[in-house]
Amino acid sequence: MRRNKIVFGVLLVLTLCGILRSAIATRLDSFDLDEAYHITAGVTYVRLGDYRLNPEHPPLMKLWVGAFLTPAIMKTPKLRPMAEKWDERHFTETVVFTENDPDVVQRRARIAMFVLNGILVLSFALAVWRAFGSEIGPLMSVGVLAFLVIDPTIAAHLPVVLTDLPVALLGATSVLLAWSAFRWGRTSDVILGGLALGLTLGAKHTGLIVAVAVAVLGVVMALRTARGSSRLRRLGQVFAVLVLAWITLWGLYRFRFNESPVGLDLFNRPLATKIADLHSPLLRSTVSLMVRTHFVPRSYLWGLADILHVGVEGRMTPIFFLGKTYLQRPPFYFFPTVILLKVPLGLMALSLAGIVLLFANRAWPGKEPLLVILLFGALLLAMLMKGTSSYAGMRHALIVLPSLAVAGAAALSIAWERRSRALFAGIAIATLLALASAMSVLRPWEYYNELVGGKDNAWQYLTDESMDSGQRTKELAAYYHQYLEPKGETPYIAYSESYPEDDRRRVSSMQALWKAHPETDTSDVVTGTIIVSACYVQAHPLADFTLDYSPLLATKPVQRFGNLMIFRGTFALPGPRAYRLANRALDAEYSETPDLAKAELLLSRSLEERPKVYYRWIELGNILIERGKREEAVRAYQNARLYAPEGDEIIAPLNRQIQRVSQEDLRSLPPLRNPELE
Repeated sequence: MRRNKIVFGVLLVLTLCGILRSAIATRLDSFDLDEAYHITAGVTYVRLGDYRLNPEHPPLMKLWVGAFLTPAIMKTPKLRPMAEKWDERHFTETVVFTENDPDVVQRRARIAMFVLNGILVLSFALAVWRAFGSEIGPLMSVGVLAFLVIDPTIAAHLPVVLTDLPVALLGATSVLLAWSAFRWGRTSDVILGGLALGLTLGAKHTGLIVAVAVAVLGVVMALRTARGSSRLRRLGQVFAVLVLAWITLWGLYRFRFNESPVGLDLFNRPLATKIADLHSPLLRSTVSLMVRTHFVPRSYLWGLADILHVGVEGRMTPIFFLGKTYLQRPPFYFFPTVILLKVPLGLMALSLAGIVLLFANRAWPGKEPLLVILLFGALLLAMLMKGTSSYAGMRHALIVLPSLAVAGAAALSIAWERRSRALFAGIAIATLLALASAMSVLRPWEYYNELVGGKDNAWQYLTDESMDSGQRTKELAAYYHQYLEPKGETPYIAYSESYPEDDRRRVSSMQALWKAHPETDTSDVVTGTIIVSACYVQAHPLADFTLDYSPLLATKPVQRFGNLMIFRGTFALPGPRAYRLANRALDAEYSETPDLAKAELLLSRSLEERPKVYYRWIELGNILIERGKREEAVRAYQNARLYAPEGDEIIAPLNRQIQRVSQEDLRSLPPLRNPELE
């Protein structure tokens, strides 16, 4: 008992140290580009019982943050009908940045997430302790927690209102608790496993993979270790865990099927249309069946249709990876490479040592739970490698980190069991190297290890959200007010901040002026100060589909704040001009008072600059259908088909759409889904 109290105390201290390190290291960070979306949704969930906003993610994390944000800190949003994610994002950003004090909201949201993620990190360590038993569990739990506390990506995500870290910790916790339940048959483990799995389902749709893994694990263990009535009892425990998880998920939605108390379809895109967007007949029929049977709440099903379309069938987000740009699907080794480059090499060495030592020490008592968590991590990695969620980089790969942490802790446990000085020395060296590498980077979101030259040079090899996601916006605003505003200079800004945030922080930009006075946006030549994310400054082979700020490579930045670069000079930037024209077209199309004529004009101008961007031709075709222009719509869809990547899944829907537009009444034709809007 005394030893257990000491170990728990060590775990608690490590957790608090991790939170303190994160609080210091991220204190200057601005909002992530998705946080306003999640925060506004969470407040409406808690206060209004309305789940229409941000349905692509389940509600656990949003409910938690919404409960922390009292009306004195954040006003209750006044909901209105939404038109697509484009409009909904603008609405939620306006709520946070214009109708409230964003810095006050962020401070309280950070506290909420520190508490939530602190509980989840500690719970995962305790689940490791429980799964590995009283003999080696205490040391394993300490090793796991130390691994997670050192890792910079964990530190970066502890305070942010995102779903990735909660689902990573809850998923691994669910698997370990389920293994304990199926191994020992204890009722307490069944209850804990079911609750953890239910919260995992409520954190992110990735939880469905976890549920499948838990079910397969339970069935395999029951068939392998039990006989007769004992086998039936074990299978009953598997069923009990899954049912309890299902009930927990419903509880997060207040046991209500509809997203709103009024019982109407109030999503930014109707659920039936969202399901129809799925290319696969099997996926469409599966989600439709769950709708008809009310298997899970409608909001969850809307999000499931969205994630299947984006994560399985593809999202149109160009990714620069190791010198090449990929439009939709990077090579299968993208995520393994990202993990290798974002995790400190010392920690990677510990994980590899744990795996090697496992097979060299077959009598080690923790072999079975370690194999279970490693197979679980391998399953998740395989899912990432097959999917199309590369745009988020390490943020999506967080789900693999708990498995690596358990492998690293196994190296420590096996070294302790063997009393090997050589192993202890190697573990100590690897840990010190990891600490030196991780702690030397003051802004952990930007961390990359030595294989790509660290944080200063990584932008030359990769560009995704794990490099930059708007964390330097406050510094951008400070630079503007200190150096540019006194001179009356308006910069060109290409960063992940939003127009409502710019307005709130009183930052003027060329793009904002062009948006207010479009008649002045007549050239792709930009002269003056250009503030741009390093993610955009690449020589992109697919320049037509990217923002393409490669002309900036001809000069050196005059100043740099992490991955925020500042250039001065005169540059021809046709790609960015086409991009902003297309964005203004979407603003005109998806607003409270749509202006389709304006949207058509702006999209046409954008396509004059960059005619190969096929998804903008799709959007133009949709507008032309609504405006009753049959021949022009057919030509737009034909251009989309001409420029679409060979073999892409959009080809077949485009062929059907061209045939229907040529023959049917335009008033009855649905638009073709533009993949850029996902």
